[in-house]
Amino acid sequence: MKKLMLASLVSFALIGCGAETETKGSVDSQTVSSTSSSSGSTEIISKYQEGIHYLKIEEPVKELKGEVSEFVWFNCVYCLAVQGSVDDANQKHEGAIKQYHSQLSPLMQMAAQFDFAVRGLLPETANEIKKELLNMGVDGDLKSPDDYYEFLETKGLEKDTIDQYLSTPEVLAEMEMLASAEKAAKFTGTPSFLIDGQYVLNLENISSWNEAFEVIDFLIEDKLK
Repeated sequence: MKKLMLASLVSFALIGCGAETETKGSVDSQTVSSTSSSSGSTEIISKYQEGIHYLKIEEPVKELKGEVSEFVWFNCVYCLAVQGSVDDANQKHEGAIKQYHSQLSPLMQMAAQFDFAVRGLLPETANEIKKELLNMGVDGDLKSPDDYYEFLETKGLEKDTIDQYLSTPEVLAEMEMLASAEKAAKFTGTPSFLIDGQYVLNLENISSWNEAFEVIDFLIEDKLK
């Protein structure tokens, strides 16, 4: 039943979790039509265009060039719903999508610290652990720092180890950079995607998350290769 619900979220409405109100409704969107062409590549180029389906931000983030940066929130059901599409894209494009935790609100900032700890201290198993955290968050099992500490202790990370790692200058600098990247991209919720450090999806002209990943796929091919 849970898998069926998540699949329906991907297929129909382009919705995300907002930083201020916890959830937000679907954006006003219109069906995007493609211009027919005898060439498949020409059709894709005419279908997804800068200024219509994706936008270039005013201040590109040089540290995130060469990748698709996805910003998630462990408590966001829509982040969980699109995880399969993210996995498919990474399999197709050799790990082009890098996942970071959003810092748009105090609650998200708290969770982001544990995301940093997992990525930095358990790099070989980080992706699987983060998927566990995403499922736990959506199920309502991550409400306080103690919930994260208790879970990560089962993965071999002690509280003191986590706290010491999070206080290092390198980690603090990366957290600040990623928070600034969200501001530069004018993100207001999750999941959000920054492509090549300079392009974002124009949600007003994208009708579903399925179509959003088609645009991401196009941008990977067009901008990252």
